[in-house]
Amino acid sequence: MVNIVKLHIKPFMPQIVKLMHEFWSEEDSEILISLIELLVSCLYACGTCFREYLPVVLPNLLNVLNNDSCEDKRLTTQVKRIIVI
Repeated sequence: MVNIVKLHIKPFMPQIVKLMHEFWSEEDSEILISLIELLVSCLYACGTCFREYLPVVLPNLLNVLNNDSCEDKRLTTQVKRIIVI
């Protein structure tokens, strides 16, 4: 969805980031994967404007790197994608 609306999502980013923060749970890896994918889409759509949301998002991403209990470390792989972007 984010890929379709692209830059039109910018005005809604504060609410999106707030909701992502509220739903961020380390117990449910499926939700985390969905949130990380949403984060990647928003990052691509917003480009450098996404920087203002890093203080909110970065602690969650660092927690994933420290606490990824998935056998295949897919959460860590997803977070690394974000860091590279």
